[in-house]
Amino acid sequence: MRPRVRSRKWRVALGGAAACVALLGAQEPPKPFDLLITNARIVDGTGGPSIAGSVAVRDGSIAGVGAVAGAATRTIDAGGKVIAPGFIDAHSHSDYSLLVDGNAESKIRQGVTTEVIGESESVAPISPGASAATRGTGLQPTWTDFPGYFAAIERSRISVNLLSYVGLGQVRRVVMDSEPRAPTAAELRSMTTIVADVMKQGAYGVSTGLIYPPNAYATLDELIALSKPAAAAGGLYASHLRYDGDKLREGIEEAIAIGEGARLPVHIFHLKVTGQKNFGRMKEAIALIEAAQKRGVEISADQYPYVASSTALTATFPPWVQAGGQANMVERLKDRAMRAKIRKEIED
Repeated sequence: MRPRVRSRKWRVALGGAAACVALLGAQEPPKPFDLLITNARIVDGTGGPSIAGSVAVRDGSIAGVGAVAGAATRTIDAGGKVIAPGFIDAHSHSDYSLLVDGNAESKIRQGVTTEVIGESESVAPISPGASAATRGTGLQPTWTDFPGYFAAIERSRISVNLLSYVGLGQVRRVVMDSEPRAPTAAELRSMTTIVADVMKQGAYGVSTGLIYPPNAYATLDELIALSKPAAAAGGLYASHLRYDGDKLREGIEEAIAIGEGARLPVHIFHLKVTGQKNFGRMKEAIALIEAAQKRGVEISADQYPYVASSTALTATFPPWVQAGGQANMVERLKDRAMRAKIRKEIED
């Protein structure tokens, strides 16, 4: 009887194996790639050396990188050219231009696939009926908050991904207009509520341009208070420093203090040293940043690779000159004695 039992087990096992083979044989061939880019020099963004190979795309996602082979609906021979992940323009001012031309060919043709907007000024929040600086596009905002702006962007069918900071100067303008003073307790509460709300609406973090009114009127305590809702939402604080010349050290220390006080990451826009007599102080700036990092502050900076910078002429004016808005500034400039005072402060 034992041989019969063993024979039956083998028959069962062989039968199962035959079924598996039949099932494997019945599987459909792999779905063709939608796109296969061959003969490319691949730079994958990890910091490693480039490799020769192919990149395959299926259903809108990367399906293979490197030694990839298979049928494809469309094949492109890269001819040895570089293929890489899309670049991120980490400091863009395309807030309104994307509404004029969503194709953004000036960026896409350079390989930029993600833009970050809202540095210092942002497209939201806006008080109903208020005018906005639309960077020469002639557009009039039809929104008051980020959901409204994002809806307008979706209608433009933009070709890039988009992230936005909320400008703390913009928040200040909604609550306090351009008044050159500290906020009341009630005004500060209103501004922190706005920041908390826009972070929920999808803002990436908070930003400042501390040489530009009304940003320039904000104190350290105000900036820490307004950064805390961003910290709670996992955002960061990014800033054009208040000082980058003789008071460079104070400008960097203020940014670090905001990060420590609000407990959130800090990014410095355009880290630079202005003024010929300050040339050579970049080592001092880097030392301050590295010392903060060692204390546990998550801080970074960007820098353009040339010895120049540009901004509006009004950025050279003392903040009090622009108090109350453009009309008041023009009246001050019409006064000869006032012009002499302004000139002296600029030169000093």
